[in-house]
Amino acid sequence: MGKERSNIFLMSLTWSIMSPFGAAVNTYAILFWESLGATPLIIGILSSAYLISISFSRLIGGYLADTLGRKKTIVYMTLIYGFSNLILALAENWIYVLIAQIIIGFSLMYQPAISSLITESLPKERRARGIAIAGVTGGFTAFFGPPLAIFTVNTFGLQKGMRILYVLLAISAIISSIIRLKLIETLKNNSKLNIKEAIKHYKEALNEFKKVLIILTIIFSLFVSLTSIFGTFIQLYSVSYLGISLAEWGIFVFIIQIIGMMGTILSGYFADKLGRLKIVFLNVIFITISYLILFLGLLGGLFSVLIALIFSSLINSGPAIEATIAEKSSENNRGKIFAIFSLIRDLFVALIILIAGFAYSLNPKNFIILGLIIGLVLIFILRKILKS
Repeated sequence: MGKERSNIFLMSLTWSIMSPFGAAVNTYAILFWESLGATPLIIGILSSAYLISISFSRLIGGYLADTLGRKKTIVYMTLIYGFSNLILALAENWIYVLIAQIIIGFSLMYQPAISSLITESLPKERRARGIAIAGVTGGFTAFFGPPLAIFTVNTFGLQKGMRILYVLLAISAIISSIIRLKLIETLKNNSKLNIKEAIKHYKEALNEFKKVLIILTIIFSLFVSLTSIFGTFIQLYSVSYLGISLAEWGIFVFIIQIIGMMGTILSGYFADKLGRLKIVFLNVIFITISYLILFLGLLGGLFSVLIALIFSSLINSGPAIEATIAEKSSENNRGKIFAIFSLIRDLFVALIILIAGFAYSLNPKNFIILGLIIGLVLIFILRKILKS
Protein backbone atom coordinates (compact mmCIF):
# COMPACT_ATOMS: atom_id res chain seq x y z
CA MET A 1 0.00 0.00 0.00
CA GLY A 2 1.47 3.38 -1.05
CA LYS A 3 1.95 6.41 1.19
CA GLU A 4 -1.28 8.03 0.01
CA ARG A 5 -3.49 5.00 0.59
CA SER A 6 -1.78 3.92 3.82
CA ASN A 7 -2.02 7.27 5.64
CA ILE A 8 -5.55 8.02 4.44
CA PHE A 9 -6.63 4.50 5.42
CA LEU A 10 -5.10 4.70 8.91
CA MET A 11 -6.50 8.18 9.62
CA SER A 12 -9.91 7.07 8.35
CA LEU A 13 -9.75 3.93 10.49
CA THR A 14 -8.87 5.79 13.69
CA TRP A 15 -11.47 8.47 13.04
CA SER A 16 -13.96 5.63 12.56
CA ILE A 17 -13.05 4.23 15.96
CA MET A 18 -13.31 7.55 17.82
CA SER A 19 -16.18 9.15 15.90
CA PRO A 20 -19.16 7.24 17.36
CA PHE A 21 -18.10 8.09 20.92
CA GLY A 22 -17.19 11.67 20.01
CA ALA A 23 -20.59 12.08 18.36
CA ALA A 24 -22.26 10.49 21.38
CA VAL A 25 -20.76 12.91 23.92
CA ASN A 26 -21.37 15.89 21.63
CA THR A 27 -25.06 15.02 21.43
CA TYR A 28 -25.63 16.17 25.01
CA ALA A 29 -22.33 17.87 25.99
CA ILE A 30 -23.75 21.37 26.51
CA LEU A 31 -26.66 20.01 28.54
CA PHE A 32 -24.17 18.00 30.63
CA TRP A 33 -22.28 21.22 31.36
CA GLU A 34 -25.54 22.90 32.31
CA SER A 35 -26.34 20.03 34.70
CA LEU A 36 -22.98 20.70 36.40
CA GLY A 37 -24.00 24.29 37.12
CA ALA A 38 -22.89 26.12 33.97
CA THR A 39 -25.00 29.16 33.01
CA PRO A 40 -25.17 30.37 29.36
CA LEU A 41 -22.38 32.84 30.10
CA ILE A 42 -20.23 30.12 31.70
CA ILE A 43 -20.93 27.87 28.69
CA GLY A 44 -19.53 30.68 26.55
CA ILE A 45 -16.49 30.85 28.85
CA LEU A 46 -15.97 27.06 28.66
CA SER A 47 -16.14 27.08 24.87
CA SER A 48 -13.82 30.09 24.67
CA ALA A 49 -11.32 28.50 27.08
CA TYR A 50 -11.08 25.51 24.77
CA LEU A 51 -10.60 27.73 21.72
CA ILE A 52 -7.92 29.85 23.41
CA SER A 53 -6.10 26.72 24.59
CA ILE A 54 -6.16 25.02 21.21
CA SER A 55 -5.19 28.20 19.36
CA PHE A 56 -1.94 28.57 21.33
CA SER A 57 -1.26 24.83 21.44
CA ARG A 58 -1.36 24.73 17.65
CA LEU A 59 1.61 27.12 17.57
CA ILE A 60 3.57 24.46 19.43
CA GLY A 61 1.94 21.72 17.38
CA GLY A 62 2.67 23.46 14.10
CA TYR A 63 6.35 23.70 15.01
CA LEU A 64 6.45 20.10 16.25
CA ALA A 65 4.79 18.96 13.03
CA ASP A 66 7.56 20.62 11.02
CA THR A 67 10.43 19.44 13.28
CA LEU A 68 9.53 16.36 15.31
CA GLY A 69 7.43 15.18 12.37
CA ARG A 70 3.75 14.73 11.54
CA LYS A 71 3.54 11.15 12.82
CA LYS A 72 5.06 11.53 16.31
CA THR A 73 3.05 14.68 17.02
CA ILE A 74 -0.18 12.92 16.06
CA VAL A 75 0.55 9.77 18.08
CA TYR A 76 1.62 11.48 21.34
CA MET A 77 -1.18 14.04 21.37
CA THR A 78 -3.89 11.50 20.52
CA LEU A 79 -2.83 9.62 23.66
CA ILE A 80 -3.06 12.77 25.82
CA TYR A 81 -6.45 13.58 24.28
CA GLY A 82 -7.70 10.15 25.33
CA PHE A 83 -6.66 10.51 28.97
CA SER A 84 -7.95 14.10 29.20
CA ASN A 85 -11.50 12.92 28.52
CA LEU A 86 -11.40 10.98 31.78
CA ILE A 87 -11.50 14.33 33.63
CA LEU A 88 -14.94 14.94 32.14
CA ALA A 89 -16.03 11.46 33.19
CA LEU A 90 -15.16 12.41 36.80
CA ALA A 91 -16.44 16.02 36.69
CA GLU A 92 -18.29 17.18 39.83
CA ASN A 93 -18.95 20.75 38.64
CA TRP A 94 -18.21 23.05 35.70
CA ILE A 95 -14.71 23.86 37.05
CA TYR A 96 -13.70 20.29 36.10
CA VAL A 97 -15.09 20.95 32.63
CA LEU A 98 -13.00 24.13 32.39
CA ILE A 99 -9.82 22.21 33.29
CA ALA A 100 -10.69 19.44 30.84
CA GLN A 101 -11.45 21.91 28.05
CA ILE A 102 -8.03 23.53 28.47
CA ILE A 103 -6.18 20.18 28.49
CA ILE A 104 -8.17 18.85 25.53
CA GLY A 105 -7.43 22.06 23.64
CA PHE A 106 -3.74 21.58 24.40
CA SER A 107 -3.78 17.94 23.29
CA LEU A 108 -5.31 18.85 19.95
CA MET A 109 -2.08 20.59 18.97
CA TYR A 110 -1.82 17.63 16.60
CA GLN A 111 -4.29 19.21 14.17
CA PRO A 112 -1.67 21.06 12.07
CA ALA A 113 0.21 17.76 11.81
CA ILE A 114 -2.92 15.91 10.68
CA SER A 115 -3.78 18.61 8.13
CA SER A 116 -0.24 18.54 6.76
CA LEU A 117 0.00 14.74 6.72
CA ILE A 118 -3.26 14.30 4.84
CA THR A 119 -2.66 17.06 2.29
CA GLU A 120 0.87 15.76 1.64
CA SER A 121 -0.51 12.25 1.14
CA LEU A 122 -2.85 13.44 -1.64
CA PRO A 123 -2.23 14.85 -5.14
CA LYS A 124 -3.19 18.52 -5.49
CA GLU A 125 -6.07 17.91 -7.91
CA ARG A 126 -7.79 15.56 -5.45
CA ARG A 127 -7.03 17.20 -2.10
CA ALA A 128 -10.44 18.62 -1.17
CA ARG A 129 -12.14 15.38 -2.22
CA GLY A 130 -9.54 13.29 -0.40
CA ILE A 131 -9.89 15.30 2.81
CA ALA A 132 -13.67 15.03 2.56
CA ILE A 133 -13.62 11.27 1.94
CA ALA A 134 -11.23 10.67 4.85
CA GLY A 135 -13.58 12.61 7.12
CA VAL A 136 -16.68 10.89 5.78
CA THR A 137 -15.41 7.47 6.85
CA GLY A 138 -15.40 8.71 10.44
CA GLY A 139 -18.68 10.47 9.73
CA PHE A 140 -20.26 7.14 8.80
CA THR A 141 -19.46 5.51 12.15
CA ALA A 142 -20.54 8.73 13.87
CA PHE A 143 -24.09 7.72 12.90
CA PHE A 144 -23.99 5.33 15.83
CA GLY A 145 -23.21 8.19 18.24
CA PRO A 146 -26.65 9.78 18.73
CA PRO A 147 -28.48 6.42 19.14
CA LEU A 148 -25.80 5.36 21.63
CA ALA A 149 -26.20 8.66 23.49
CA ILE A 150 -30.01 8.40 23.52
CA PHE A 151 -29.85 4.84 24.87
CA THR A 152 -27.18 5.58 27.49
CA VAL A 153 -28.77 8.81 28.75
CA ASN A 154 -32.28 7.32 28.82
CA THR A 155 -30.99 4.27 30.69
CA PHE A 156 -28.65 5.90 33.21
CA GLY A 157 -29.74 9.55 33.24
CA LEU A 158 -27.93 12.56 31.82
CA GLN A 159 -24.97 12.80 34.21
CA LYS A 160 -24.19 9.09 34.70
CA GLY A 161 -24.83 8.36 31.03
CA MET A 162 -22.45 11.10 29.92
CA ARG A 163 -19.74 9.87 32.29
CA ILE A 164 -19.96 6.40 30.72
CA LEU A 165 -19.72 7.91 27.23
CA TYR A 166 -16.64 9.95 28.15
CA VAL A 167 -14.90 6.80 29.41
CA LEU A 168 -15.68 5.06 26.11
CA LEU A 169 -14.33 8.05 24.17
CA ALA A 170 -11.11 7.96 26.22
CA ILE A 171 -10.62 4.25 25.50
CA SER A 172 -11.24 4.72 21.77
CA ALA A 173 -8.67 7.55 21.59
CA ILE A 174 -6.02 5.49 23.41
CA ILE A 175 -6.57 2.60 20.98
CA SER A 176 -6.36 5.03 18.04
CA SER A 177 -3.04 6.44 19.26
CA ILE A 178 -1.59 2.91 19.14
CA ILE A 179 -2.90 2.33 15.60
CA ARG A 180 -1.45 5.68 14.46
CA LEU A 181 2.04 4.33 15.21
CA LYS A 182 1.72 2.74 11.75
CA LEU A 183 1.42 6.10 9.94
CA ILE A 184 4.09 6.90 7.32
CA GLU A 185 5.97 10.17 7.91
CA THR A 186 5.48 12.68 5.07
CA LEU A 187 7.91 15.40 6.22
CA LYS A 188 11.08 15.05 4.17
CA ASN A 189 13.44 17.41 5.99
CA ASN A 190 12.66 17.51 9.69
CA SER A 191 15.12 19.30 12.02
CA LYS A 192 15.98 19.13 15.74
CA LEU A 193 13.93 20.98 18.35
CA ASN A 194 15.35 24.42 19.18
CA ILE A 195 13.48 27.35 20.75
CA LYS A 196 15.51 30.02 18.94
CA GLU A 197 15.06 28.17 15.68
CA ALA A 198 11.35 27.84 16.42
CA ILE A 199 10.98 31.62 16.77
CA LYS A 200 13.01 32.15 13.60
CA HIS A 201 10.95 29.62 11.65
CA TYR A 202 7.68 31.12 12.86
CA LYS A 203 8.85 34.56 11.73
CA GLU A 204 9.52 33.11 8.29
CA ALA A 205 6.12 31.41 8.27
CA LEU A 206 4.44 34.63 9.45
CA ASN A 207 6.03 36.57 6.59
CA GLU A 208 4.73 33.99 4.15
CA PHE A 209 1.32 34.06 5.85
CA LYS A 210 1.01 37.86 5.64
CA LYS A 211 1.66 37.85 1.91
CA VAL A 212 -1.19 35.54 0.90
CA LEU A 213 -3.59 34.69 3.72
CA ILE A 214 -4.66 37.80 5.69
CA ILE A 215 -7.92 38.46 3.83
CA LEU A 216 -8.82 34.77 3.71
CA THR A 217 -8.18 34.44 7.45
CA ILE A 218 -10.61 37.29 8.20
CA ILE A 219 -13.28 35.67 6.01
CA PHE A 220 -12.76 32.19 7.42
CA SER A 221 -12.73 33.53 11.01
CA LEU A 222 -16.11 35.18 10.47
CA PHE A 223 -17.38 31.97 8.91
CA VAL A 224 -16.24 29.78 11.82
CA SER A 225 -17.80 32.30 14.25
CA LEU A 226 -21.08 31.90 12.38
CA THR A 227 -21.02 28.11 12.68
CA SER A 228 -19.63 28.07 16.25
CA ILE A 229 -22.36 30.30 17.69
CA PHE A 230 -24.94 27.99 16.15
CA GLY A 231 -23.18 24.81 17.31
CA THR A 232 -22.61 26.06 20.87
CA PHE A 233 -26.06 27.41 21.70
CA ILE A 234 -28.58 25.55 19.52
CA GLN A 235 -28.57 22.56 21.91
CA LEU A 236 -29.24 24.73 24.96
CA TYR A 237 -31.83 26.82 23.10
CA SER A 238 -33.70 23.77 21.79
CA VAL A 239 -33.88 21.71 24.98
CA SER A 240 -33.67 24.17 27.87
CA TYR A 241 -35.55 27.09 26.26
CA LEU A 242 -37.96 25.56 23.73
CA GLY A 243 -38.57 22.39 25.75
CA ILE A 244 -37.60 19.79 23.15
CA SER A 245 -37.01 16.44 24.88
CA LEU A 246 -33.58 14.79 25.18
CA ALA A 247 -34.75 11.93 22.94
CA GLU A 248 -36.09 14.31 20.27
CA TRP A 249 -32.84 16.25 20.30
CA GLY A 250 -30.85 13.01 19.90
CA ILE A 251 -32.99 12.02 16.90
CA PHE A 252 -32.42 15.44 15.33
CA VAL A 253 -28.65 15.04 15.72
CA PHE A 254 -28.86 11.61 14.07
CA ILE A 255 -30.80 13.04 11.10
CA ILE A 256 -28.38 15.90 10.48
CA GLN A 257 -25.39 13.57 10.68
CA ILE A 258 -26.76 11.61 7.72
CA ILE A 259 -27.37 14.83 5.79
CA GLY A 260 -24.01 16.22 6.87
CA MET A 261 -22.10 13.18 5.59
CA MET A 262 -23.67 13.46 2.14
CA GLY A 263 -23.07 17.21 2.20
CA THR A 264 -19.40 16.72 3.06
CA ILE A 265 -18.83 14.37 0.11
CA LEU A 266 -20.56 16.69 -2.36
CA SER A 267 -18.89 19.79 -0.90
CA GLY A 268 -15.40 18.31 -1.31
CA TYR A 269 -16.16 17.31 -4.90
CA PHE A 270 -17.64 20.67 -5.92
CA ALA A 271 -14.88 22.58 -4.11
CA ASP A 272 -12.39 20.97 -6.49
CA LYS A 273 -14.62 21.61 -9.51
CA LEU A 274 -16.21 25.02 -8.86
CA GLY A 275 -13.75 26.71 -6.53
CA ARG A 276 -13.21 26.85 -2.76
CA LEU A 277 -14.76 30.26 -2.04
CA LYS A 278 -17.98 29.42 -3.90
CA ILE A 279 -18.55 26.49 -1.54
CA VAL A 280 -17.86 28.69 1.49
CA PHE A 281 -20.31 31.27 0.08
CA LEU A 282 -23.07 28.66 -0.31
CA ASN A 283 -22.34 27.34 3.19
CA VAL A 284 -22.74 30.85 4.63
CA ILE A 285 -26.06 31.33 2.82
CA PHE A 286 -27.51 28.08 4.17
CA ILE A 287 -26.40 28.72 7.76
CA THR A 288 -27.80 32.25 7.61
CA ILE A 289 -31.10 30.74 6.47
CA SER A 290 -30.91 28.46 9.54
CA TYR A 291 -30.66 31.50 11.82
CA LEU A 292 -33.53 33.17 9.97
CA ILE A 293 -35.76 30.11 10.42
CA LEU A 294 -35.05 30.10 14.16
CA PHE A 295 -35.65 33.83 14.41
CA LEU A 296 -39.02 33.70 12.65
CA GLY A 297 -40.12 30.43 14.29
CA LEU A 298 -42.96 30.12 11.79
CA LEU A 299 -43.10 26.32 11.94
CA GLY A 300 -43.26 26.07 15.72
CA GLY A 301 -40.34 25.30 18.01
CA LEU A 302 -39.84 21.63 17.15
CA PHE A 303 -39.94 21.89 13.36
CA SER A 304 -38.14 25.23 13.22
CA VAL A 305 -35.18 23.64 15.01
CA LEU A 306 -35.21 20.57 12.75
CA ILE A 307 -35.35 22.59 9.51
CA ALA A 308 -32.67 24.99 10.80
CA LEU A 309 -30.40 22.04 11.65
CA ILE A 310 -30.93 20.53 8.20
CA PHE A 311 -30.00 23.77 6.42
CA SER A 312 -26.90 24.11 8.59
CA SER A 313 -25.75 20.62 7.52
CA LEU A 314 -26.31 20.75 3.76
CA ILE A 315 -22.80 22.00 2.96
CA ASN A 316 -19.47 21.49 4.72
CA SER A 317 -16.81 23.92 3.52
CA GLY A 318 -14.19 22.62 5.97
CA PRO A 319 -12.35 20.57 3.29
CA ALA A 320 -12.36 23.59 0.95
CA ILE A 321 -10.84 25.81 3.65
CA GLU A 322 -8.15 23.25 4.53
CA ALA A 323 -7.26 22.74 0.88
CA THR A 324 -7.03 26.52 0.35
CA ILE A 325 -4.64 27.04 3.28
CA ALA A 326 -2.51 24.05 2.23
CA GLU A 327 -2.19 25.21 -1.36
CA LYS A 328 -1.18 28.75 -0.37
CA SER A 329 1.64 27.61 1.94
CA SER A 330 5.01 25.96 1.29
CA GLU A 331 5.64 22.42 2.50
CA ASN A 332 8.26 23.31 5.13
CA ASN A 333 6.06 26.06 6.62
CA ARG A 334 2.69 24.37 6.14
CA GLY A 335 2.29 23.12 9.71
CA LYS A 336 3.28 26.50 11.16
CA ILE A 337 1.01 28.40 8.75
CA PHE A 338 -1.92 26.17 9.71
CA ALA A 339 -1.10 27.04 13.33
CA ILE A 340 -0.91 30.81 12.71
CA PHE A 341 -4.15 30.74 10.76
CA SER A 342 -5.85 28.70 13.50
CA LEU A 343 -4.51 30.98 16.27
CA ILE A 344 -6.01 34.11 14.73
CA ARG A 345 -9.25 32.36 13.82
CA ASP A 346 -9.80 30.72 17.20
CA LEU A 347 -8.98 33.80 19.29
CA PHE A 348 -11.48 35.75 17.20
CA VAL A 349 -14.11 33.01 17.53
CA ALA A 350 -13.47 32.75 21.31
CA LEU A 351 -14.30 36.44 21.68
CA ILE A 352 -17.46 36.07 19.59
CA ILE A 353 -18.58 33.04 21.63
CA LEU A 354 -18.11 35.01 24.86
CA ILE A 355 -20.23 37.82 23.44
CA ALA A 356 -22.85 35.29 22.31
CA GLY A 357 -22.92 33.69 25.79
CA PHE A 358 -23.45 37.06 27.43
CA ALA A 359 -26.13 37.96 24.87
CA TYR A 360 -27.89 34.61 25.41
CA SER A 361 -27.95 35.19 29.18
CA LEU A 362 -29.87 38.43 28.57
CA ASN A 363 -32.30 36.84 26.10
CA PRO A 364 -31.95 33.37 24.50
CA LYS A 365 -32.91 34.75 21.07
CA ASN A 366 -29.98 37.18 21.09
CA PHE A 367 -27.57 34.51 19.83
CA ILE A 368 -29.79 34.15 16.75
CA ILE A 369 -29.66 37.90 16.06
CA LEU A 370 -25.87 37.90 16.41
CA GLY A 371 -25.62 34.99 13.97
CA LEU A 372 -27.86 36.75 11.46
CA ILE A 373 -25.70 39.88 11.57
CA ILE A 374 -22.47 37.92 10.97
CA GLY A 375 -24.10 35.87 8.20
CA LEU A 376 -25.34 38.93 6.31
CA VAL A 377 -21.95 40.65 6.62
CA LEU A 378 -20.22 37.54 5.23
CA ILE A 379 -22.67 37.23 2.34
CA PHE A 380 -21.94 40.84 1.39
CA ILE A 381 -18.13 40.39 1.58
CA LEU A 382 -18.03 37.07 -0.30
CA ARG A 383 -20.38 38.31 -3.00
CA LYS A 384 -18.06 41.27 -3.61
CA ILE A 385 -14.97 39.02 -3.78
CA LEU A 386 -16.58 36.46 -6.09
CA LYS A 387 -17.80 39.21 -8.43
CA SER A 388 -14.31 40.68 -8.69
